[in-house]
Amino acid sequence: MALFSRLAVSNCGWNALVDYLVIPTVSNLKFWRAIPRGFFTGKEWKQTIETSEGAYCRAFECFIQFCLAMASNLYWRTISCPLLEAIEANQELTNQLIRTHPTLSLTKNIALLVFYIHSLDDNAKEPIETTKCLNDFLLLHTQGAPTTGYELTNLPTRSAFNLPLNLFSKRS
Repeated sequence: MALFSRLAVSNCGWNALVDYLVIPTVSNLKFWRAIPRGFFTGKEWKQTIETSEGAYCRAFECFIQFCLAMASNLYWRTISCPLLEAIEANQELTNQLIRTHPTLSLTKNIALLVFYIHSLDDNAKEPIETTKCLNDFLLLHTQGAPTTGYELTNLPTRSAFNLPLNLFSKRS
């Protein structure tokens, strides 16, 4: 991701990354589908590589930084839809980040990217406003983290009913 981010800031590198469809390819890797269980069970974790949740979160943050680097090019509007699709493709993780960690730097970076695209690309306004995941990030950036509603004061010790089904078959 660091190499892609560096390539994204040069015009030749950016053109090559767009031509080879790097954003859709990376966002559809099987790695992103293997979300650690700790995100959904209420397990406490920090954004470091010491835990599987933190390492996964750090890897996803590197991907979002790459997306921000791609959006810094003069012709970024040509890839605004693939950027939004990359965020939406990982909505299990992003929805959970909005609910449980709205002040995390990763969550703020995603919200910033969505706000940037919404503010400057008229063609992307409708998809952002109609998609729940992207609209939540837009609201998070414009209105801040929600202060009312469900708060995790008593963290669950067992799997919740809304736990993604693919986590039941895996053992960690």
